Amino acid sequence: MSLGTGSERPLFYISRVAFLMLPGVLLMVASVRAGEESRYLLWLGSAVQVLLFSFFLMTGRIGPGMSHSIIILYLLALGWTWIAGPQAQDWYFHLVQCVLLVVPLLFFAVQTLTDSGALATRRARLLAQRLASRIDWPEELADCRGLAEVKALREAMGADATPALALVQHERPEVRMAALAALEFRKHWKPGQPEVVLRCAQRASDPAIRAAAVAALANIDDRLLVESLAEFLRDRDLEVRRAAIEAILWDSDRRWTWVRHQVRMALADPDLQGDGPLGPESALLKAEAVTDLKPGPLKRAAWALAPRRPLPLITAAR
Repeated sequence: MSLGTGSERPLFYISRVAFLMLPGVLLMVASVRAGEESRYLLWLGSAVQVLLFSFFLMTGRIGPGMSHSIIILYLLALGWTWIAGPQAQDWYFHLVQCVLLVVPLLFFAVQTLTDSGALATRRARLLAQRLASRIDWPEELADCRGLAEVKALREAMGADATPALALVQHERPEVRMAALAALEFRKHWKPGQPEVVLRCAQRASDPAIRAAAVAALANIDDRLLVESLAEFLRDRDLEVRRAAIEAILWDSDRRWTWVRHQVRMALADPDLQGDGPLGPESALLKAEAVTDLKPGPLKRAAWALAPRRPLPLITAAR
């Protein structure tokens, strides 16, 4: 038997095993203290607990989300003590019943709190506060995206991006960059939240901030927002233009009719001819887009239609 996964502390695994074994142990001790009429019944209850524990152990139901297993074992043991209760007036039985009732209630409360997202939101807020108060930052602004706190904040934010959005207007560009990196390619937004990031992209003077804000909005489904995002295809900075290409054209099958005008304007812009094609990291264009770009003397359009290799990051991970 392995003591949990490689990333899991053995102490946590052992503590969960102990919680699952406790009802059987309590029933076994109770059978020793009980009279003849209740002893065999409590032995049988303890044996059932051992069988269920073995089943949960073999099926891997002792992980972090084992609240249901705990509730089943404890309530079953509680019922067994109630059956044997009339013949057992020992103080120990009252203590056992209290433990068997309180423990599953605590696990149920914690599980309900976890499912509500309150714990994850609290952790995300703490991580956001830690980023806001951080003093030691990488020399390059773009390197802020790789900080461990940024990755942890991205994972902690479930359905609510508020903790990171609270930092988008921070006075320090490093904090803004870290917050936007935590929102990169986010799928779940509440009403009004994407607009906050879009305003940040429109007002930011630093190209890295604008590029990070554009990347954060890459998964939005609102047509008006996507059209606004397409305006960055003609941004004055190459880094931002490339980020806009990645953010918009990875889903060209669905978005092409939304952004076709901005794409054609970007391809025809004489100041952007040095950019070459739409970019080696952009996904392959759909047939409608290819047909749309063929007419007209657009030098960059010809480059855009050249065969390109779509990266797995765009074709699969998005």
